[in-house]
Amino acid sequence: MTQQFPTDKDFTDLLEIGRKIIGRPVAPAGSQHWAIVVPPDVTAEYRVIKWPYQQDGATLAVLHREIGCDCVDASPRMQTPHGQFEFWCDDVGLLAEDYQHNDRMIVLARVVGYPVRDIAGTVVLTGGTDPAGHTLGLSPEVFAWLTVALEQITDRFAKHTAAKTATPAYEGEGGSSGCGDDSELVDPAEWSERP
Repeated sequence: MTQQFPTDKDFTDLLEIGRKIIGRPVAPAGSQHWAIVVPPDVTAEYRVIKWPYQQDGATLAVLHREIGCDCVDASPRMQTPHGQFEFWCDDVGLLAEDYQHNDRMIVLARVVGYPVRDIAGTVVLTGGTDPAGHTLGLSPEVFAWLTVALEQITDRFAKHTAAKTATPAYEGEGGSSGCGDDSELVDPAEWSERP
């Protein structure tokens, strides 16, 4: 059976489905290889980028630019219910004195079974590699799963932050966080279920 690569129409259909699921556009910049850029700030939106397939140095140049470093490192391939992905990060980011934790990526990695302790800075999510070792873009199915997962993780962080910063309903008596059912709020470091 010959593998069929996704067409622009496949991505357009997928984006329409994703738009309905998460309630906002997930608008990539076109065809070719697609990746997702996840900044460390949990309130910042992720971005979708593209790069040309198999152009010498094109992938590395994109990774350097997006991550903002000279030396990148790839994670092991991780499995979602719809296929594999890997992430790229600053190879020496954790050695910096004042690095930013990428909490969304820490949670996402743990959700798919990769027991990472910490991830620093901006991360780029890509597909696996082809037989020649070229980095691939995300498949439509993995792209959709990751965008929904990132939205759910971001929403959970927002609820968790709101609960921590809310004023008790009855001052001096404890009260509620004001965010609904507090039993659903869990420290993001303890999330282990698929979002």
